[in-house]
Amino acid sequence: MPVGRVVGEFIIDDIVEGTPSEIWEKTKESAGIDQIDYLEYFYEKDKGYAISISNPILYDEPKLLKEISKNINVAPQSFRYIY
Repeated sequence: MPVGRVVGEFIIDDIVEGTPSEIWEKTKESAGIDQIDYLEYFYEKDKGYAISISNPILYDEPKLLKEISKNINVAPQSFRYIY
């Protein structure tokens, strides 16, 4: 836990589903990972997912969860919509 705060936000545009090689072909130009690390991550996996994002916002100062929503006290283990 390098920061322990929310450092930014983004919009999820699309969820890409497929075999690791199908996903690599669709995302390799913008995946943010090299092919060796990617293949290691998906080693012996038949299926995977990638999240296409837009409108990233990096906060000037990281925020505590309670600054974003009074309904969230601990970090979610997967994800949670915050409205």
